[in-house]
Amino acid sequence: MPLWNESPNYKSTTNIVMALLEDLLDKGYCVTLDNFYTSPELAELLLSHRTDVYGTLRPNRIGVPEEIKKRTLKKGEIVGFQKGKICVMKYMDKKPICILSTMHNTVIVEQDKKREKNSRKIGKNSFHKTSSYN
Repeated sequence: MPLWNESPNYKSTTNIVMALLEDLLDKGYCVTLDNFYTSPELAELLLSHRTDVYGTLRPNRIGVPEEIKKRTLKKGEIVGFQKGKICVMKYMDKKPICILSTMHNTVIVEQDKKREKNSRKIGKNSFHKTSSYN
């Protein structure tokens, strides 16, 4: 008899993942998912079965904090929220990347700012100013 009976209370993607993982539940495994399957709903369900999860996340999923959905980030910026063991982060590289994890925490890390162009070249900017003045 299968452990997981398809439930109308859950989305079809949640039912698919739970059916595939039925032999691995309650054994302390960690599952990696792509953004088609990852959702806060699934993360809570897997946690209740002692199974961790991490993977990319579509920001329009039900249960994703509104701040993640609406916030526009500059390149290199990150924003994160945590509810219990579920951590949701959004990072801006060339395009925004959202991640959900039950294995990681949101941690504030200060990043060194990039040095300005020519900051170590003494006199270069002064030279340009002087030559344009003459």
